[in-house]
Amino acid sequence: MTGAGTPEASPMNASQMLSSETSSDGRSAPGRSGAWGVLAAVVWVAGPAIAAYAVYADDWRPLVALLPLLLVDHVVLDKWIASDPGLIQREAEELFTEEDEEVLSDLRDEAGALDNLSFVLENPELVNRWRYRFRGGLVVRSAATVTEAAGWLLLVAALPGQPPLGALGALLALAASGSPAYQLTRALTPHFRVRATADERRRWLRRDKLVEYALWTAVAVLVGYKLIAGDW
Repeated sequence: MTGAGTPEASPMNASQMLSSETSSDGRSAPGRSGAWGVLAAVVWVAGPAIAAYAVYADDWRPLVALLPLLLVDHVVLDKWIASDPGLIQREAEELFTEEDEEVLSDLRDEAGALDNLSFVLENPELVNRWRYRFRGGLVVRSAATVTEAAGWLLLVAALPGQPPLGALGALLALAASGSPAYQLTRALTPHFRVRATADERRRWLRRDKLVEYALWTAVAVLVGYKLIAGDW
C-alpha cells in the first residue's frame, strides 16, 4: 500500500531539481516538455484502467502489463521533470539556500533509483519543500490521500460479489496513488499561485498523515472482517 504521502517509485529525480537540460541551440524545449507531459498522462490513465479491467473481468493476467508500465512511468516522469529547466531553475533559486544546494550537489546527475530513494528518505523536509511549495500541491495531496484509501475500501467491500464497484475502487485507488498524484501536481503547478509557508506545510502534512493512518486502519479492519466472515 502506497499512500499519497509516501515516497513513490521515482517521485522525482532529486538531482534534477537543480539540473539544466537545453536543446542543441542552448534554449529550453517547452514543446518537448509538453510531449513528455502527454505521455505521462497516457501512462497515468493506462495503469488504473488495466487494473480496473482485471477486477471487472476477474482475470488477473492483464496485471502483468503493469510491471513494464511502472518502468515506463519511471523514465517518462524523470524526462518530464528534466524537460522544463527554466521552471526548475527559477523555483530552485527561490526555494533553496546555499546549504541546500550543497546537499543537492552531493547527488550525481546520473544517480540511480536507489540513490534518489535514499536522498528522499534522508532529506524529507527538503523534498517536501520542493514538492509542496504551493498550497495547490497540498490540496492535491489531501484529495489523493482520501481518494486512494476510499478506492481500496470500495474494492475490498465490493469483492467478490460486485465486480463493477470493485473495478471502480481499483480505478480510484491506483489513479490517486503516489506517482499519479505527483504527476497531477506537476501538471497543475503552472496554475498554482499561492505559496505555502514552512509552518503551513508542516501543519498540513501532519494533519494529512493522521487522516492517512485513520483511513488505512479502516481498510485493515474491513479486510480483517471480510476474512473472519468468510467472504473471501
